[in-house]
Amino acid sequence: QRKRPRTSTRGSCIGSRRASKESSGSIGATTVVRRCIVMTTQQTAIQDGGRYAANQHRARAASPTPQGKAQRSRLRCPRRAPHQPTVGACGLQSISPKITRKSSELKRSKSRLLGTIAYQCGGKPTYALEGSILSAGSTIQWLRDELKIIRDGAHAGELARGVADTGGVYLVPAFVGLGAPHWDSAARGAILGLQRGSTIAHIARAALESVAFQTAELLEAMAKDGVAPQRLRVDGGMARNDWLLQFMADILGVEVVRPKNTETTALGAAILAGVGAGEFGSLNEAAALWKLDRKFEPATPASDRSRQMVGWNDAIARVKTSN
Repeated sequence: QRKRPRTSTRGSCIGSRRASKESSGSIGATTVVRRCIVMTTQQTAIQDGGRYAANQHRARAASPTPQGKAQRSRLRCPRRAPHQPTVGACGLQSISPKITRKSSELKRSKSRLLGTIAYQCGGKPTYALEGSILSAGSTIQWLRDELKIIRDGAHAGELARGVADTGGVYLVPAFVGLGAPHWDSAARGAILGLQRGSTIAHIARAALESVAFQTAELLEAMAKDGVAPQRLRVDGGMARNDWLLQFMADILGVEVVRPKNTETTALGAAILAGVGAGEFGSLNEAAALWKLDRKFEPATPASDRSRQMVGWNDAIARVKTSN
């Protein structure tokens, strides 16, 4: 039996996360938490990880503590949280963003999105409507490592701010195909609209804009499924790029909200294990760890958004191999 981690909240969460990761494999890489809402493509990883932590806690509760008092598990289901879509894990690693919205019922999408399990508590699952983008942060990696035209993500942001627009350039990062809502694995990337005056600044800006355009496609698909969000929560490495988040708010026409801790993938795995081990009374209690850093409000007329999306849709049509 593993030794109990330190009694501080931070130490306990970290220790519980390690236990979960060892028992469920790659839970740290496949789990995303937005304000303590867990979303995973591997339900068994979440269940096994949470079960392991809970079993460890029950075993410890059966034995007296050094003070001679037994510990009691306080695992409780969370109250229903506001149904706010979230995007995250879109850092400069090869992780791509996902848009999710949770519900008490599994929703069958009519717009080629995915119904998945968000989390399970007390034997009752909560579901999510999910859309996945295959290339986001990896697009910036490509500019840095293969084209070698930027130093890092921050440099890409500086270049993007240095030009008024992309000069008609669109970059479709279909390096491994297109994800939701297209699901075209045979599509391949392209840079379209190049002119004699196009520069690396235009290409860098087009790369960043592609993240917002792909996110807009997902929100549009969700709207067709009856979801009309007014706020988008973000996290991950790219969430530290102020220019990108402002452009995203402009293109989406909704408020974009960034937390102080943008690395919520690891934090979420730790919180889940911590709740299972009784370190938090509920997910609602653990939600206090989420702290607002900054809000980004739309500042672009709807006509400009429509014009730019028309150009993006044309670029997508040029690389797609199927309808």
